[in-house]
Amino acid sequence: MVLQPKSATKKKHQLYTVNIILTLLSHLDVDNPLDASAGSCLTTGYYSCAWMGKLTVKTLTSFDPDLHVKPSDVRRETDPKGLAMPVLALPSTKSSWSSEDIF
Repeated sequence: MVLQPKSATKKKHQLYTVNIILTLLSHLDVDNPLDASAGSCLTTGYYSCAWMGKLTVKTLTSFDPDLHVKPSDVRRETDPKGLAMPVLALPSTKSSWSSEDIF
C-alpha cells in the first residue's frame, strides 16, 4: 500500500552506467578546470556510490558548508598498497548527521 500521493512522486531518472560516463567524459577537456572538476565529481560519485547531491549544489547561492563538501574536507591518504588516494569527508549523509568519508 502506497501512503504518499501521486503528486509527491518524482519521475525516475536514467541510471548512470559506465558507457554513459565514458560518453560524458569524452566531451570534457581535462585542461579546463571546470570540465576537470565536473569529470572528477561524476566519477567520484559513481565509484563511491555517493549521492550526487552531496557532491554538487543546485546554484552557487545554495551552497551550505554544513551540508556540502568544502576544500577543507578533502585530504590525501595512502592505501594499504602504498598508493595515494583522495578522501572526501561528507559533512552528513542520508543515514547519518555525522561526517562520513568516501574514497
